[in-house]
Amino acid sequence: MKKIFTFIVAALFSTMAMASTTIVGNEDNTSAWWTAFSDYYTIAPNKTLTLKFQNFSSKTENWNNWISVVTTDADRAGEGYAEYFVLRADNYGWGDVYNSGVLTSNYNWETFKDDMDGATVIMTLERKDATVTVHYAITTAGGTEYYENFVVNCGDGTQTIRTFLTTELGHLVIDNDATTITDTQTDEKPTINIEGTLIGNTDLSTAWWTAFSDYFALQKNQVLTLEFTNYTSKIGNWHNWLLAATTDADRNDDANGYKEYFILRADNYCWGTYGNSNDNADIYQISSNYNWDTFKDDMYGAKVKLTLTRDGAKLTAHADITTAGGTEYYENLEVANCDDGEQTIRAFLTVEGGCLDLTKSEITDGASETGIQSVKTVSSGKTVRYNLAGQQVADGFKGLVIENGRKVMMK
Repeated sequence: MKKIFTFIVAALFSTMAMASTTIVGNEDNTSAWWTAFSDYYTIAPNKTLTLKFQNFSSKTENWNNWISVVTTDADRAGEGYAEYFVLRADNYGWGDVYNSGVLTSNYNWETFKDDMDGATVIMTLERKDATVTVHYAITTAGGTEYYENFVVNCGDGTQTIRTFLTTELGHLVIDNDATTITDTQTDEKPTINIEGTLIGNTDLSTAWWTAFSDYFALQKNQVLTLEFTNYTSKIGNWHNWLLAATTDADRNDDANGYKEYFILRADNYCWGTYGNSNDNADIYQISSNYNWDTFKDDMYGAKVKLTLTRDGAKLTAHADITTAGGTEYYENLEVANCDDGEQTIRAFLTVEGGCLDLTKSEITDGASETGIQSVKTVSSGKTVRYNLAGQQVADGFKGLVIENGRKVMMK
């Protein structure tokens, strides 16, 4: 009797453990297109669905991964069934409203197939009135983080919708314990009042590489100063301002020598012709003093004074950031060898998942041939100075400092 009872309990426990996950597709990654599906998930107006699953791929093609489908409240091929949109893991989709939406991601396409096999995905589908936002937070088996995000309007926001997952030549392991449907947070951001030049969309839906400031052309030893207010959707740390420093050519015009010395993100990261700041810290010398626990909130409505200084072949970008609550941060980047320092360079601002209100742009003469900047009084307030590593220094500091975006010799 004891053995039978033990067997029954063990069997029951095993069934419960198995029920905590759902496998979609063949575990040998042979599932053909439109043959394997998750359960339907029904989402009422102003609700948010969260799913967590592990993705496995045959790695045959980029699309051999998860696929999510958002539909009317009807069974597949049933009466009234229609697909609002279908989203693939490789930043591609289709459907009735797909072309009116905005799809973005930050994948590394050179490693994409390997990255996706075994990756953990947290998917959120958020309904706010008619707007549907699908966000995938992807963590590879090696710990690299990516995202894919899609925003679109579906109907008038009053109807119930469904979603389900499928795959092709892959399989998914859904963590049922992590599946939730909750009320969508309805806290509204303050109205964004634009006082200068708007860069991006005020609904903070700006897709990657779609919104730009004017070009600013810098000659040898000049300084560009930009002042703007930064607004962010707060989805990812990177959904803020970016500064690009390039050769004297239009964006993406490779035939005429377009090259990016760097693209500096607001979250202490950059990349360019020499790689990225994580892998090439000796080339891209970047520093900041952000509080990462509060970063997303800090950057919404933050005032930014950004300077780009040319000193021979070296470029220095420095941002002084003041949050809406008055907290001050900085970010500093030095790139030593940007060609020979004689040629004209261009700079411009861009933004993803946010917008910028640009209120000032100015180009002034910078370092002289001796490397010492002439002193100019620009404010009656307290002057903040930094050493060449981007660290704030006290009033009695002696030596070369950065003051108001320019190099000054303090004696």
